[in-house]
Amino acid sequence: DDPRILQALRESRLDFYEDPYDDYLELFVQFGYVFLFSSVYPMAAFWAVANNLLEIRSDAFKLCCSYQRPMARRVKDTGAWQRAFQALCTLSVITNCGFLYLSPAMRAVAPDASPAEWMMVFVFLEHVLLAL
Repeated sequence: DDPRILQALRESRLDFYEDPYDDYLELFVQFGYVFLFSSVYPMAAFWAVANNLLEIRSDAFKLCCSYQRPMARRVKDTGAWQRAFQALCTLSVITNCGFLYLSPAMRAVAPDASPAEWMMVFVFLEHVLLAL
């Protein structure tokens, strides 16, 4: 008759929450879209925030009502996902510099510059950003 015991029994019948792999993958894909393409489509960041607001609630419902509570584990970091996100950040610097290099609006800044000069400017910019 104790409500805590009834709650524990109800939760014990739920599915196990196996692995956060799918949750990390979903974040990684969205992060990639925003960082790689937001210079071309600036609304990507807005749509990502809107998606995150919905995702927070749906993940909370999933973890609270659909799965058993995951066992707490002490971990040093997010493992391979940390390196994947760092690699994606590096790739996004390169692609965004490439988009700037190809942008007609940037070419209008210095119309007399040759393609080789533009390439040197953006390779320099890319190296500076990667050094940060």
